Amino acid sequence: MSYFKLREFECKCNSKDCTGKQPRLRMNQTLLDALNRIREELGQPIVITSGFRCKNHNKAIGGALNSRHMAGDAVDIRPASGSAEDLEELWKVCEREAAVVGLGDGRRKGFVHIDCRPGTRKVWQY
Repeated sequence: MSYFKLREFECKCNSKDCTGKQPRLRMNQTLLDALNRIREELGQPIVITSGFRCKNHNKAIGGALNSRHMAGDAVDIRPASGSAEDLEELWKVCEREAAVVGLGDGRRKGFVHIDCRPGTRKVWQY
């Protein structure tokens, strides 16, 4: 079951030449599967606040030089309700998801970053 549409992952820059807006954009399947499991366990819609980023958009918003968003295997998310309690629950669900390797704590800013990078789990705060 898929709770998400490809357009939710498109780059949010305003450039008509952005590669992240092209229909052939492919997000990492491991990430998509993990997101669906997280959504299922959370029991409510999840908003993708940042999905794929082209290099120019990533630079413009101050993203990390080698951001996983540019590889299509990272997203920043928040619960649709926007409540602090639901954000805490989202964090806990993401912590339990085995496919999540990168876990960024942006709860003070209203989001959680997850990615499926190669390697072992890495957790950090924004």
